[in-house]
Amino acid sequence: MNDNQALPKAMQIIQGLLNTGQLQQIIDYIDNQSDDLKNITQIQKIRALVLIKLQRYAEARDTLLKVLSQNPMQHDIKHNLAFVYRQLNEFEPAIEYARSALELAPEVVKYNLYLSRLHKESKQILKAVQVLRIALLKGVNDDELICEFAALLNTTYEYQEALEVLDNSQESFYSLLLTLEARIQLNHYAEAMSIVPDLIKLLDNADQARLIKFSDMLRQLGEFEKADQILSSLNEMTYELAYKRIQSPSYVKGHTTEHSKDNIEALSDEPALQNLSQEQNMNLNFAYSNHYFSLNNVTEGFAYCHLANAENAPDKRFKADVKSAFSAIANTFTNHDLCNVTGVDSDLPVFIIGMPYSGASLLENIISAHSRAFGAGEAPYLNLALNEMDFYAKTHTDRLKYLSKICDWTDDDCQHMTAYYLNHLRAYDQYADKIVDMLPHNFMHLGVIIRLFPKAHIIHVKRNPVANCLAIYQENMDAFHLYGNDLNYLAEYYKQYEKLMSFWQQTLSLDNYLSVNYEDLLTERETSVREVLTFLGLDIEAQCLDFYDAEHTHTSALKPWLGIEDHIQPLLAAFPQAK
Repeated sequence: MNDNQALPKAMQIIQGLLNTGQLQQIIDYIDNQSDDLKNITQIQKIRALVLIKLQRYAEARDTLLKVLSQNPMQHDIKHNLAFVYRQLNEFEPAIEYARSALELAPEVVKYNLYLSRLHKESKQILKAVQVLRIALLKGVNDDELICEFAALLNTTYEYQEALEVLDNSQESFYSLLLTLEARIQLNHYAEAMSIVPDLIKLLDNADQARLIKFSDMLRQLGEFEKADQILSSLNEMTYELAYKRIQSPSYVKGHTTEHSKDNIEALSDEPALQNLSQEQNMNLNFAYSNHYFSLNNVTEGFAYCHLANAENAPDKRFKADVKSAFSAIANTFTNHDLCNVTGVDSDLPVFIIGMPYSGASLLENIISAHSRAFGAGEAPYLNLALNEMDFYAKTHTDRLKYLSKICDWTDDDCQHMTAYYLNHLRAYDQYADKIVDMLPHNFMHLGVIIRLFPKAHIIHVKRNPVANCLAIYQENMDAFHLYGNDLNYLAEYYKQYEKLMSFWQQTLSLDNYLSVNYEDLLTERETSVREVLTFLGLDIEAQCLDFYDAEHTHTSALKPWLGIEDHIQPLLAAFPQAK
């Protein structure tokens, strides 16, 4: 039988084996054929695809490379090679083959998406963005690609561009969800609320992961009842769903401590909550802790709080990194005049700095209630501008990498950084005279802030150190804030922060600088608010004075450690004068 006769028969047999799921038998059948037959490109392609299904990636790679050597212009083979190398955790050749496949067939949507995803997974997120941006510019018009591009833009904090891109997509649950995310992140709450009814109409078209994300956004908008309704409608128990339900206000409502213990014990037996990662266990323990605190059960609350923090306590490497970072700041601004760092003539930014949970959010809300001001929240753009768009900065030294280059900055470098920052700040509001950036740890960058933005206003919010540290310890924060996961080290870290702020006051010319006490915002509201608005050059408006009600002045906000002293002895010992 010649090849022209043998090939159709072989294909028929292979198809029959494929229909019955006999994958290994396909490999055996092909390998037992004559060299002439089994080396036919079509047969080798099938062999490679079956090996991929069998997850025998090294063999699949070798087969695909053999096929490619016969015809180097086969873009589908290059795409499959990219996939196989990815499965082998060899990202460099995976990206190279994915790029080569895309060059041969730039119109193929899945090639654009796969190369972008490889870049993202390799922590080359700007390259991931660029792949899809180029695809759209070349006319590759596909809703999945548009949504993935918008999701990447949201990830890189390019919310305004994400909104512009999504304007060209077909309306779907996912496209509307991405639009809602961008609007919320830009604090465009009225526009965000207008999207919610359309999303609710499309709930049946969404998978569970996106519904959970939608419930999170509803909670950010204050739509707690709608958020809880979505969570309660989901039936597939997963870690993500359990975590969100525990945090839901309706989960707390009507519960007693005993009822909660029964529920938590039942949850711990769920198959989806077995063999969790250290991070997942930590997250659940923080959720249990907050749940019990909501029930005013301090004993159980702290039991889980201590357990959660112990899951990810700061190690020697983290502590050494912090020490190195703070030393680098002092050394740089002590030993260099930095006259090469030139600024921009703009008084738009208002930087609120201090420790997390020191009262920055309250102050931002008071200021942004003013008709001429807008709150940008914890804007990430200064860190990104200073550190060459590093979206993966996890440590203190990561956020201070610019210190090693600051002496070599040129006027062009400074102009590029300030333009990037101001353009992104302006995206929050086109008309405001003042836009508030309340990323607390910008206190580390104060030395460069006053040089790049000499007319910016800087407000340092301070709080009783015991109250401040307690608030940090009770919160589930990201890896940058590991200092908050150990009471003894948290107190030490707080003192390093105080030392750095003293250093800035001694070495910098702080002309547009105001220090505000959180406690004064609560007890001397009108006096403090008037002082802040006058400092910013804003007239006094009633909505700023009346922003918050008497609930915020409760004694528990001023001395939250009362009644729980036994649980936070390291803080009380570190700050005896603060009690």
